[in-house]
Parts: sequence; structure tokens; C-alpha cells
Amino acid sequence: MRNGLGHAVLVTELLRDDGPFEAVAEDFVSERCTRCGEWGSEDMRFSYSGGFLCPQCMSALHAA
Repeated sequence: MRNGLGHAVLVTELLRDDGPFEAVAEDFVSERCTRCGEWGSEDMRFSYSGGFLCPQCMSALHAA
């Protein structure tokens, strides 16, 4: 059960067909950046507010 304090995404939410995280899950599986669409970077990271991001987009997100 969630306590509302973290930004964790439950696996069941991530993989549901009707949830808000469907596009992020597809980006993760295909190793594609949610923001710019870059494929296969070895240092991809998940950001709760940005999705599955390449290093450049993660830096840009934190700089904003």
C-alpha cells in the first residue's frame, strides 16, 4: 500500500493498459527516451516527472 510520501511507481501501475504510465513503460521496454526519442543510451534513467530519459534530457529536466 502506498503512503503518499514517495514518487515510486508500482509495477502493476506501470504495466496496466489503462494507466498513465503506459507510454513510459513502452519507452522503457524499447530503450527510447520519452522526451527526445533517442534509442539505446546505456545511461537511461527514470524520472517521475519526465519519464524514461537519456542523460541529456535528464540534465535539461533538472536544470529547469
